[in-house]
Amino acid sequence: MWWIVYGTAGAALLASFKGEKSAIWDGSTIGMSIGLVVAALNGFEFSMVAKCAAIGALCGLAAQMLTMFGDPRTKGA
Repeated sequence: MWWIVYGTAGAALLASFKGEKSAIWDGSTIGMSIGLVVAALNGFEFSMVAKCAAIGALCGLAAQMLTMFGDPRTKGA
């Protein structure tokens, strides 16, 4: 199951690689930071860092998608 999460997060990161700053990269960075702390406290497991980064990227993707469906009057505000 985690391979599906990793693949989806990787695809989202690659799709948002071009251009401007994206919530996907912000979510992945925050997730990786949290994953490093959690992994350091639990006898460092790299899989924990990867899982947290992937979940963070998917949360960023959700945030990015929500801005697409927002109120058009508030775009750019």
